[in-house]
Amino acid sequence: MKNIIGVQRVKLNTNGQGNGGEEKKNGTSARKKHECPDCPYVTTQPSLLIRHIINHSGEGMYFCAQCAYQAMSENDLNVHQQTHNAYKPHCCPHCQYRSAKKYNLQIHIRSHTGEKPFSCPHCPFRSTNRSDLRRHVYTHRM
Repeated sequence: MKNIIGVQRVKLNTNGQGNGGEEKKNGTSARKKHECPDCPYVTTQPSLLIRHIINHSGEGMYFCAQCAYQAMSENDLNVHQQTHNAYKPHCCPHCQYRSAKKYNLQIHIRSHTGEKPFSCPHCPFRSTNRSDLRRHVYTHRM
């Protein structure tokens, strides 16, 4: 059965978990891939695909009044809106940079230290943050 946004529903097992996309291939268990019909996004978790597809449709999204940011939850929007106000408690010890989010400061500090803790499993590429690594690893699939 399909839900309103066109994503296949997953039956839950006795512990309330989805089937995890398990399917048998050559006697071994492999994760089923769920693909977005509108872009190259692929995941093994149906719930992540649903969340991703909602991003395309804009349904149930929260929009920032000061920029183009969109959030899936009101809490995420509230956290984002801290970037627009003057309250930025996280300070760089190397320069005048300030951030509302501690993680953003950690990534910024790596620009001073040269640290690149995220490495590609396919080539020598290294990155200061996980999202840049994910984007890079995707280039190996093409």
